[in-house]
This record gives sequence, structure tokens and C-alpha cells, in this order.
Amino acid sequence: MHVDLTVGRRGVRSPLGRFIVRDQELTVRASLAGWWIPERSVSKDAVGEISVSSRIVVHLPVLHWRRVEVVRFGAGSAFAEVQLKVPRRRRIVDELRSRGYSVANSRT
Repeated sequence: MHVDLTVGRRGVRSPLGRFIVRDQELTVRASLAGWWIPERSVSKDAVGEISVSSRIVVHLPVLHWRRVEVVRFGAGSAFAEVQLKVPRRRRIVDELRSRGYSVANSRT
């Protein structure tokens, strides 16, 4: 799925940021800008706790806002520096839970 992807201090916006959820691993990558953010994968066992919260992002100079789900990974995880912003309509929490990942959702 297309996401706004931030790894450390580097970031790319959707549609260049990709988050791939598989049964045994999670992968993040930046298409066309792979030199900026190299592809990273982590196994299901090593991913640790995933936290998801909701917030509103405002874009300027033209006032435009949207609701997003912010996905963060535990401090001990290989994805500790990774942060994703996913449109709420994508149902990221349901997708991760259906594949057996441990998700802490601040809305539930």
C-alpha cells in the first residue's frame, strides 16, 4: 500500500512510499527513490509491538487537511526509526491483526 514513509530524518510521500504486509514479514521501501530510503524488511518475530494512533495532518499554503493513521514500531525493533502515515480508509489495523501482528490501537 502507498504511505507517507519516514525513516530517521529522511522521508517520502505517497505514492513513492510503500508498506508491504506479508504473513511472515513487513517491508518498507521508496519506489523510484531507493537510494534515498533503502528497502528494509523485518520478520514477524522481530517486529515487536506496533502502535497505531490517529491524527489530522494539515498541508499549507493551501489549507488542506486529512485524517491519517500513524504507525510506529517498538523501540527494540529493527523498524524503530520507521514511521508511516496511512489514510484511515486503508484499515491498516485490521490488515495487521488479520495476519497475526501485535497492534496497540489508541482508538480502541
